[in-house]
Formats: sequence, structure tokens, C-alpha cells
Amino acid sequence: MGKIEGVRIQNFGPLRDIVMGKTLSNQKNAALNNVTVIIGPSGNGKSTLADAFGFLADCLELGVEAACDAKNRGGLMQIRSQGIADPVKFELYYRESSKTRPITYELEIDEDPMGRPYVKQERLRQRVEKRGWPLSFLFLQNGKGYAYEGKEGGADDSGRSVNGEKVEVELTDIRKLGIVTLGAMKQYERIERFLNFLKSWYLCYFSPDAARTLQTAAPQPYLNRTGSNINNVAQYMYRENKKEFMKVLKDIQTKLPGIEKIEPVKFENGQMMLKFWEQGFQNAFYSPKMS
Repeated sequence: MGKIEGVRIQNFGPLRDIVMGKTLSNQKNAALNNVTVIIGPSGNGKSTLADAFGFLADCLELGVEAACDAKNRGGLMQIRSQGIADPVKFELYYRESSKTRPITYELEIDEDPMGRPYVKQERLRQRVEKRGWPLSFLFLQNGKGYAYEGKEGGADDSGRSVNGEKVEVELTDIRKLGIVTLGAMKQYERIERFLNFLKSWYLCYFSPDAARTLQTAAPQPYLNRTGSNINNVAQYMYRENKKEFMKVLKDIQTKLPGIEKIEPVKFENGQMMLKFWEQGFQNAFYSPKMS
């Protein structure tokens, strides 16, 4: 299973230049652990950091121009740090497994003369040997550059090719990520694997209001982006492993002051909701009424 060992974000809102974990440009840092918790006061950039990952996911799915306008971001002008004219930059330091050499993904997004966001530069690097500077197996500037087929090979920073099959490429749409276009082709195996890793990201912007809405009866294994299907997820957990699900509910109960019992209730139409009993009240209430 792939893992991000570090990330660097530049010029993204209040994140003028932050580094978390180990990256190509910060090799002395320790790699991120399997679980990373971000803690800080309000207005310290926690939500912006989360949205930076959401922005990358939207760039994959929608393209950079639509991603800049999605989620009420207000376009690249509002996304970019105030007083900064440089591109928005991302650097992901990724490892497919503990036995593989790390891969660095670099992305720069800027505005063209008409004010439209586009992919200014995109690069994937990986070391050929255990030591030495990593070689680029994908490098695009303004949609033009090269990519390497197969599992090995790349070019150094001067453009000199080292092993592998180098292919000159030019994209027809510079508002789409090159990894999306080339990752769909089997001959670019390393690009395809990295693209699949990014597509496997799961992001949830949990919204309490959305979680109170009632959905149709359909067990679902994961929360959606807003958490509106929380009852569907409860239904799935109840169906797949009732004993473990009841243990989870009992644990949740201990974290909620005044709640004496939580019980799953399945209705005739197949829907399921959680029922809560609160101290001092005779009648229980259902999850849509829960804070």
C-alpha cells in the first residue's frame, strides 16, 4: 500500500511555504507516520491544509480550472497567497512500499495571460539506484515534455537520458494533469501506478447538517464527502459484523455525556438509524436529531 512520507505546499492561501515530513527538498526531515494529526488554534491553517489535499483530488477529477472554482474556492486568484505572483506549488514524496525507491511528484499551477488557471509544470522523479539524485520519468512544461515507458529509466536535470525508452509528448489540454492523460496508457507503468494511488485517496469534509439528512436504504462501506450517508454506513457495518458494530456503539456511548444507550433500529423499508436514550428523558430520539 502506497504512503505519503512528506508534502510541501507553497502559495496556497495562508500556506505560504510549509513542509510536513520528508521530501526531496527536505531530506533531513523524518517521514510522516501512518497516522498524522494536525492540532492548532482557529485560523491557523488546518482547514486550508485539508483543502490542499482536496484541491489536488479535484484537479485529478475535474481539471485545474474547475478545481479552482469548486468548493467555493473562488478561483486561483483567491487560492493563491496574498501578495504573491508565483505559481501554487505542491511536492509529494511518495513510496509504494518499504522496499521501493521513493517517488517525488511536483506540480505548479499558474494563470495564463487571460487569467485562466493551467498546469505550468509537472514532474515525476525516482532514483534509479539506492543513491544519487532522482531521474525524471515525466517532465512537462506548459503541456510539452517527455515521459518514460516501462519500469526504469529517466532523465537528469540537464535532460540527458539514462536508460529507458524516452517519448516526447505534448498534451492537447494544459488544464488537465499530465498524469491523468498518460496514466491511462499501459506503457507508462510508473505513471499509471502513481495515478492509481492518488485516485485511491479518500477525503471526507464531514458536515453535521448533511449527516442529519435521510438517505435511501442502501448499505455503503464508506462515508461520502459530506457524511450525508452516515446511516447507510451504519447499516453496512451492522450487516457485515453486528457484534463489532455493537462494540463500536458502546464505545461511542461512553464519549457522549448524558447518553445511556445507543441502539440501531431497522425500518420496514430497509432504512436504518441510530436511536439514542438520554438521561432524564423518557422518549428516545433518532440520529437526525443528534448534535
